[in-house]
This record gives sequence, C-alpha cells and structure tokens, in this order.
Amino acid sequence: MATKKTTYEVKHLYDEEYFSKHKKGYQNLSQVYKFRLSHIFNVLGPVEGNKVLDLGCGMGTLSFECAKKGADVYGLDYAESAIKNAKEIGNKLGLNINFKVGDSAKMPYKDDFFDKIICADFTEHLDIETLRKSLKECYRVLKPRGKIILFTPSPTHIIERLKKRNWILKEDPAHIGLMRMKYLKFFIREAGFRIKMSMHLPTHFYFINMLEEILISMPFIGSFFRRRISILAIK
Repeated sequence: MATKKTTYEVKHLYDEEYFSKHKKGYQNLSQVYKFRLSHIFNVLGPVEGNKVLDLGCGMGTLSFECAKKGADVYGLDYAESAIKNAKEIGNKLGLNINFKVGDSAKMPYKDDFFDKIICADFTEHLDIETLRKSLKECYRVLKPRGKIILFTPSPTHIIERLKKRNWILKEDPAHIGLMRMKYLKFFIREAGFRIKMSMHLPTHFYFINMLEEILISMPFIGSFFRRRISILAIK
C-alpha cells in the first residue's frame, strides 16, 4: 500500500529539476492534463464564485483553470519550487491566485473556509499518517456540505505494476503512498466525510482508453486496467 518513507523524507525530490520535467505538460496542457481537468470539473461541478483549495497544487494547472472559471482560488504545496513556478506562471497569465508554501497536515486556513477542495495527483505523495492528518485538515477547512475530490493513480494498473518492479518503466520515488480505492475510502470516511461517488478510470490514451473501458469491470483481470481512482466526498 505505502512504503516506510514519510512525506517529509522525500521532500528534497521536489526541486527545480523535478518541476522542469513537468513544466511543458503543465503549460501546454498535454493530453493527460486535459483528461484530468475534464474529469475533475465534470464531477466537481461549477466553481464560479466558490472558494476553492487546490491542495498539492504543484505548478498550478488546476488553480489556473479554476480561476479562469471565476473561482476564488488558493493553492497550497509544501514544495517551494512548485509555488515559485506557480506564482510566475500565474502572474504571466494575469490571474490573482493565493499561492502559498505550506503543510497539508497543518493548513494555514480558518475552519469552514472553502466550498471545494481538489486533491489531484496528490495523495500518492503522502505516507499514511500524513494522509490521515491531511484529510482531517480538509474536513476542518471545508464548509458544511462542501465537496472534496481525490484523483490519484491506481496501484493495480499494469503501468504501476511495471513501475514497482522497475520493468521497462521506472518507479517514481516520490509516489510513496499509492493505495487501492478501498483504503482511500476508509481514510476519507475516517476523517468524517460522506462518499458520494467513487470510480475507476481508464488511461487517457484514446485507443487504449476504449479497450480499458471494456476490460476495467471484468473479474480477475479488471484491476490491471484501472488507471485512475476518482472519489467525490461531502462534509
């Protein structure tokens, strides 16, 4: 489920070199980012006029899109390089976003502050204890009946299985907290949330996507084709 490394022990990985690898995809909205954005906004619903927290915001792709849709956006990440890049890109785009370096397990926000929280490609970077604390913090800062969405890789997909064994693909050392949906749902409920929707998604690659759509629900082999986990919960 998760390694023995903690979130804070791998913090050094999130340097300028790490984010420079992702910068082109962030700025040009590659296929994977478009897939992620489309799904998240379809599930989360309108954000116009909402206070939205992009937790583990990285370089700010989701923050920028939320701001363009009329949300009052806050982006939090514990990687200084991420926030530095996010602020630079945000300024170039002319967007007013409250980016801040901070810890998801101890957020610098008041109780009942946000209407919606987005955790996209975030939980896989957390050890279990930090995940539990972060979800409890999400519950604290979210308004009553507020929504939270989690979007994360599924460890059972064939790509993640290959990465884990370093066969063909290399494991991402920053992904210390990949876990199955049932465990994520347990921790979400433990924090006090009510789960409204949970689903597995296929890959974003078009032709493979169509094949995985067919295979994803099949017994025994279906787990190999579950590329993403998506969970929507309410306070």
